[in-house]
Amino acid sequence: MAAFLPHPCLQNVFNHLSQDSKTLYSCALVNTHWCISTIPELWRDPFKSCIKLREPFRLTPLVNTYVSFLSPEILKSLRISPKIKQPTFFNYPVYLRNINLNSIHGGVEHWCDSISSRDTEQVLVELEKITQLCKALCEYFLYHASRIDHFDIEYADWFNIFDLEKPIKSLSQIKSFGFNNEYFPNQFKTLTSITNSIQDLSISLKDFRIKYKIIEDIITLIKAQNRLSNIKICIPFTNLSQSLWDNLVSSRHVNSIQSIEFSEIVFDPDNTSLLLELSKFRNLRHLRIYKCRNFDGDVQKVTDPSAFSNLRKIFVYKIGVKPEVLHLLLEKSGNNLTEIELQDHIIDGFDDIANWCGAYCKNLRKFVASIQKHQIDSIIKLLRGCRNLEYFHIYDGKLIFENEDDPWPAYSPPELELFQASGFLEEFGKNVPKTLRVIKIWMNWLITLEGFERFVGNCVSNALKLKVMEFRHCVGFRNSHKDVIKKYL
Repeated sequence: MAAFLPHPCLQNVFNHLSQDSKTLYSCALVNTHWCISTIPELWRDPFKSCIKLREPFRLTPLVNTYVSFLSPEILKSLRISPKIKQPTFFNYPVYLRNINLNSIHGGVEHWCDSISSRDTEQVLVELEKITQLCKALCEYFLYHASRIDHFDIEYADWFNIFDLEKPIKSLSQIKSFGFNNEYFPNQFKTLTSITNSIQDLSISLKDFRIKYKIIEDIITLIKAQNRLSNIKICIPFTNLSQSLWDNLVSSRHVNSIQSIEFSEIVFDPDNTSLLLELSKFRNLRHLRIYKCRNFDGDVQKVTDPSAFSNLRKIFVYKIGVKPEVLHLLLEKSGNNLTEIELQDHIIDGFDDIANWCGAYCKNLRKFVASIQKHQIDSIIKLLRGCRNLEYFHIYDGKLIFENEDDPWPAYSPPELELFQASGFLEEFGKNVPKTLRVIKIWMNWLITLEGFERFVGNCVSNALKLKVMEFRHCVGFRNSHKDVIKKYL
């Protein structure tokens, strides 16, 4: 029975729920057998889970739990009395796999929320207490966690974790590393000397005081890795980012890297070989270009027929990408491309892009794009060509959002141009692929009852099994529209 599946089987199931803390918590309450298999997954990165769930109140009991594991000597030196007096059933620090120094510091700071009510002198005392407690917890984690997979030192100017001796061994097998500066001398050199197992590297250097020597140390760190597969580069200074990129292109990692993200980079406008250089990454599967400038290149230089042939996902956000560049990527990736997101606010040549997707990318599963009113008719061409589409989301180019599942409450959308959608919706319903599961329209569409009923009727006739149908910012909806949905359920 499922209630008594072997632990390896349950752990395999729970690994697929690693991003769903609420479901994991429910699984832990099924019975003792399930609880034992669920706890390690729940406690892999609990600080991140609290932040992701937007439930900071969970940080207090979390820190209380971890504090209870500190030795009496440390607690006495910090003048902390643990809230949990009895031994816990599980050794929770053992299960920690991800160490983000900034998240830990934020959790402890929330735990010490009484700071704001103190005078200036007491605030300084409490701030020092927060730093010392963070250091004690980090040292305990590194000493007792069975292994560390992810390590992030962004904004960690309060603690040089490499000064610890025993934790050096704990960090030797990390798979992921993120940073935004070298706050203490020789941090990158130290990491280079102890690990060659980093697979996922996130580089963010936005401080204008960054020195070239740091780039040299980062290049040395990259060269020392044996299995680098994902890299994110966020360096807004052209000379520094170009130096790093040149070394990456000429390294052995061109054969291993599967995911590249360019973020806020100002590319050299005189470099016409950018696309050619990018095509050298034979196993590139994911390409993400976020708020960059001068992302361009001579498409004629890319003559290798296998260039970009393994590309699966393309994400473009606010870079003003040229149509000929997109044409190259779509044509070369062909039927291997499964996801494309064009969040560029104003996309030139959208009609052509819709045609290219339909012509080259028959296996496209996910399509997200910002469009304008006059480009709406091109959607039908896309639907007719991409018959394996599962996720379809279009939104008005005037809208601004960073994460479609996480719009911030304070955001007030601008006035959007009205579109009489009834006739178009009927045509949309006739051409929807049977595979489609999610439809999201975030535009100012006027949707009449008659038009909506014809749309839903066509979807039903096509045996469509929709899971999500969302018309945000659309107008004209009444209770009678809900009745249409109930009618076809």
